[in-house]
Amino acid sequence: MDQLNDIFRGILGIFVMLLICYAFSSNRKAIPWKMVTIGIAMQFVLALLILKVPFVSTFFDFLADMFQKTMEFSKAGAEFMFGSLVTNLDGFGYIFAFQVLPTIVFF
Repeated sequence: MDQLNDIFRGILGIFVMLLICYAFSSNRKAIPWKMVTIGIAMQFVLALLILKVPFVSTFFDFLADMFQKTMEFSKAGAEFMFGSLVTNLDGFGYIFAFQVLPTIVFF
């Protein structure tokens, strides 16, 4: 039952997001509904592949590991540049400019 609730919540979220986008659209007649439908269908297919096909899941795990390594390199570079401003959260708190922006610039 919980899994059914999760699926329903996800589908409801998609439709709410589409409704919000439609409501704020300045030219509603120009919305390419075929493209929107194909995009959502592609997301569902990709989700099923990731969840049900082992080698696809393994590939995305590999990509996630590579991305995590890259994030660690970015943090090490920010630590090299800014020192304790990145690592000492107790003394300075979370400083966006020294902890997030270097990652954005790195990518």
